[in-house]
Amino acid sequence: MDTDTQILSHQLWDVFYKIFLVFSLIAGIIVGSYGLSLYLKAKQDEHLFRPWQTICTLLDYEAVKHDCKSCGEDGCIVYTCYNQVYQIIYEIFNGTFVNSTIVFNDKQTQRIMKVGENYTCYYDEPHDVTFVKWEYEDQRTGLILLCVGYGIVGIDLFLIMVSITYQLLRKCWTKPTILLSKISFVRRRSDQNPIFIEF
Repeated sequence: MDTDTQILSHQLWDVFYKIFLVFSLIAGIIVGSYGLSLYLKAKQDEHLFRPWQTICTLLDYEAVKHDCKSCGEDGCIVYTCYNQVYQIIYEIFNGTFVNSTIVFNDKQTQRIMKVGENYTCYYDEPHDVTFVKWEYEDQRTGLILLCVGYGIVGIDLFLIMVSITYQLLRKCWTKPTILLSKISFVRRRSDQNPIFIEF
């Protein structure tokens, strides 16, 4: 491989490397930001509902099985899903018992519970005590996306710093080499054309 081909190959690799860093940095920021928003939302949901944990007694349960459709670029997929309704009763902070309903629509999995059994649940005391759920938002998904996204950003920033440091060191090493070459050239010219001084 001649010198020109090596230089061209190095330039193409450098361009590809920079494009890869830019796109991965943008992707990392997007994924990390989305994960952060999910995580903060889950933390807020936990902060709102966790203090108002109670015991719900299941009075009645109904599940309606039907077909759901999910469409994408490759077409549509039909799958089985469930609409589920839970009639429950639970005690709130002041000792009052509240009747309410938990509804899930178009869920792919069926959460089977026994009528008459007690289950842990959480209600919204600050806003509406009739709003109740089986569990508050899970933080794991948001935390995973947060770590992956910002981890990619951290790696990209590290690679950018390494690349900048390499370029600076390369320039520092190149300049003395060029200077030495010029000095050597001047010396050779001086040897070829000696200067005579007459007195």
